[in-house]
Amino acid sequence: MNVIGQAPDTVTTSNPAGSSTIDWNDFNFPPGLRLMHFRLSELQGPVKRFVLCIYLSFLIVFAVLIINFLSVIIQTKYFKGINVFYSILNIFVFIPACGFTLYKGYNGACRRPRENMTILWYRICQAVLCVCWICFSIWCAGPFDGWVQIKHLKREKAGAANFCIFLTVLEALGYTASFFLGVIGIINISVVAEEEFGTQFPMPVKVCCLYLILRKYSHLSLIHISEPTRLLSISYAVFCLKKKKKKK
Repeated sequence: MNVIGQAPDTVTTSNPAGSSTIDWNDFNFPPGLRLMHFRLSELQGPVKRFVLCIYLSFLIVFAVLIINFLSVIIQTKYFKGINVFYSILNIFVFIPACGFTLYKGYNGACRRPRENMTILWYRICQAVLCVCWICFSIWCAGPFDGWVQIKHLKREKAGAANFCIFLTVLEALGYTASFFLGVIGIINISVVAEEEFGTQFPMPVKVCCLYLILRKYSHLSLIHISEPTRLLSISYAVFCLKKKKKKK
């Protein structure tokens, strides 16, 4: 299993666009720490759009947590000073969590052959973070300043309170944007994972099409032909339609 800061088993893999190779031993991200390989210029097409989406989410969360720290320091005049400690703690918790999610998403989308467990880890981590972002964008709990916090700050008439409202709006917008980018990432990872096999439809569309076909041809039954295969990056099974026997 590949971990951050450890060289993968495969040093180079083909680029998703097929134009170059990715050197996974070139640890260049984040700057200074160099724990993983990350370079957008090596990617093209749907893979690049997906990675750019989760990278923007990472940058937004990083900026929002810094804004939250500044806002909490200013708000110590109105609220508990312990929130400063919580704000610092959140920086050391959520930035690594977002970095780990970015790492799993980048590797899951770019590596050939793709690793299903890596993609699964990305989906789980991104889903947990999305729940956190939507909660933080709405509620006011501890150091987090959601939209509800604006109502409390409006009661204060000092100039600092107006500046805190501005920071709170930025923070809530950032969490909201990260939530939507995370949801888009979870949806697009399936499309990206199938990109090398040609144009694919999202799974809900496939299920709806299969349902409509079976409903129209209700006199046919679905027969399982072969077991799923792992010869390719994405496993598949073979089915066929068979005419139902008439009941006597």
